[in-house]
Amino acid sequence: MRMGMVGVCLALAMSCGVASQAQIEIQDQPPAAMVRYDGQKVVRVTVTDQRQMLAVTSLSRSIWSHQVGPDGSVDVQIDADKLKNLDELQIPYVVLIEDVQKLVENERRDIAERNTREDTAWFQNYRTLDEINARMTLLAATYPQFVTTVTIPNATIEGRSIRGIRFTGPSQPGNPASTRPAMLLFGAEHAREWISPMTVMFIADQMLERYATDGRVRAMMDNTETIIIPVMNVDGYLHTWSTERLWRKNRRNNGGGAFGVDNNRNWGYQWGGQGADTSPSSDIYRGASPFSEPETVAMRDFIIANPRIAASIDYHSYAQLILSPWSYTATLPPDAAIFNQVNGLIQADIASTYGVTYTAGPTYTTIYPASGASLDWVYGSAGKLGLSIELRGTSFSPPATEIIPCGEENLRGALALGEYIGLPLRASWTAGEAPVVLQANAANPIQATIINNQGTLAPGGAVLWTNIDGLGWASSPMTLVGGTTYQGSIPPAGCGRPVQFYVEATTTAGRSVTLPAGGTSSPASAVYRRIYTGINDSCEVNNGWSLSTTGDNATTGRWELADPSKTGYQPADDHSFIGTKCYVTDGRVGANDGTYDVDGGRTTLTSPRFDLSVPNPNSNVVSTSISYWRWFSVSTTEVFQVQISNNDGATWTTLEQVSNQGNSWKNFTAQVASVITPTADMRLRFIAKDQVGSVVEAALDDVKAEVLACPINAADLNNDGQVDFGDFLEFFNGYDSSDPLVDLTGEGEVEFGDFLLFFNLYDQG
Repeated sequence: MRMGMVGVCLALAMSCGVASQAQIEIQDQPPAAMVRYDGQKVVRVTVTDQRQMLAVTSLSRSIWSHQVGPDGSVDVQIDADKLKNLDELQIPYVVLIEDVQKLVENERRDIAERNTREDTAWFQNYRTLDEINARMTLLAATYPQFVTTVTIPNATIEGRSIRGIRFTGPSQPGNPASTRPAMLLFGAEHAREWISPMTVMFIADQMLERYATDGRVRAMMDNTETIIIPVMNVDGYLHTWSTERLWRKNRRNNGGGAFGVDNNRNWGYQWGGQGADTSPSSDIYRGASPFSEPETVAMRDFIIANPRIAASIDYHSYAQLILSPWSYTATLPPDAAIFNQVNGLIQADIASTYGVTYTAGPTYTTIYPASGASLDWVYGSAGKLGLSIELRGTSFSPPATEIIPCGEENLRGALALGEYIGLPLRASWTAGEAPVVLQANAANPIQATIINNQGTLAPGGAVLWTNIDGLGWASSPMTLVGGTTYQGSIPPAGCGRPVQFYVEATTTAGRSVTLPAGGTSSPASAVYRRIYTGINDSCEVNNGWSLSTTGDNATTGRWELADPSKTGYQPADDHSFIGTKCYVTDGRVGANDGTYDVDGGRTTLTSPRFDLSVPNPNSNVVSTSISYWRWFSVSTTEVFQVQISNNDGATWTTLEQVSNQGNSWKNFTAQVASVITPTADMRLRFIAKDQVGSVVEAALDDVKAEVLACPINAADLNNDGQVDFGDFLEFFNGYDSSDPLVDLTGEGEVEFGDFLLFFNLYDQG
């Protein structure tokens, strides 16, 4: 079920500075002036229609979650005595936070305790406005070659400044710092979302610290300016520290005892529509008119005054979402394809950090309607890429231990956006990632996708650099093989030898990018092995898989090979970097999430037979691995079972059992020999079942099983398990042509020492 809802929304804000603020003393017990939340809980209700949603909204004090879940779940803050009303309305709920007041007190106590430790690092605790401003001042003093400060004076209801910093790499020939596109990152548009300013500060801090050592950070900073405004809603943020921890809005006095306007409903593009309230007491009160609030005016004017700003991210919490226009309507924006691409780049980089998947899509359909939001104005009026990110956590008070992990994953997301707007060219591995194992004694083709961005790739401008055994870098041209795909060849080398490599792409103006970023300072690396492939299936066509077996009794949701359509439990796309299909438990969309899911029993997907034996008996086996990407999303406690057989399916051994892994693709990799003896008669099977009336969806993609080995005798040049005349011919052919394959001494050249070593090994058999 997908439905709109009234509630808390994401926003973007950026700016700089704040007037002086008395340092707030954090005590073991909150001051008497602090608003209390006695008798209040946070519960997750499950609604089935709009009538129930309206009832929940009227009973609750605040909506906490940023979307209605696929099962109709919503997190709300509610008085304990109102739970009986939910019972009377037969609206089910689960208590998430038993005591909101205790949650607030524990957070305050934890902050105080951390502040007493001598070893507490800056990002291991939540920070006051004074501390944030002091940190920005320190960054400007520490990195004067990169950083300048920003102050927007008299920018709040109470007359405070909004503060921030901006930074970029030094000017370069043909690439002056003053002409670079900029991205704006801002937080705390909603006052209570404390992890957002910490995340923005972490991104700035780590970019500056890593510039000298991290090739990717350096490349992005040398091509893009970054502006950060940690706290947009300055008055509200101060209020959450001094008076009311869960305050959301700014501090406008609306009269009649009502305070505050939701800044993220006050921006002037499509102001006053769905998802904004006219009641001054509402958490999503839109204000008296568009841009009625000094905070939104300050941010608007700052963006207009800085035309190099090409994109912005407004950070909020919580829900793990990447949101793009539109917020006010379900109609897709004209640049929907661009937003999908940018969202995907950010999503992939975030997920690559700790495996946390942020759901991405237009605000209106991904969470709920929200007119007057910052990202809509940034895109609709200013013509920039406007985004919002809902950060990790399950409340507005995630533990301080979440600050650094949240910062790390969103640092990567920010780098992805900066690269998109700033690099002269964008380069990526066509297969999605660089190989880590190469076939020994053979040239290995490798492909990169190179796209013009702020520049144009020069003719012959794509070059592959390789360094075998650390003996020196050598270049070779890459050729266009179709579209924007360029192919090069990593030279052959003997089994067990290491190689580093990277791609360099140069524009017609002489600006270069490398893949990976940093080139020689952070290249990709691989090892040459003899690769025996058992199965390598991208699941685009059926290569002998069985879609059912004896005993399968599911009435719907049977396995099929299809391009899946998104539901609340089913993926929108396959996993493969190239291609569209995967094995899925019925890829169709029905009237609701349960229409075509697995119902009534089990459904089994079985692989074709594959060989994981080693043809060469005289080999050192490095690994016998199996990997695949799986999707398993379920509304209850059903389990996805994966089994493996080494006797063509006569008997089966459990490889793994998976409980609900959420709406995301996850990789599984295992060493087969640790589970079962590898043979020539291997099979896999994947069992999805519904025994209790759950919503159950499973999918499978990119299945791979292989043996990596090296011959025991280096003279076995043809890897057939024996040293004989065939190897003799291989050596002399290679010796005559100076083939690196016969550089047996590993000295970087083919010479007489290799000749002597080969004959010694040949004599030993």
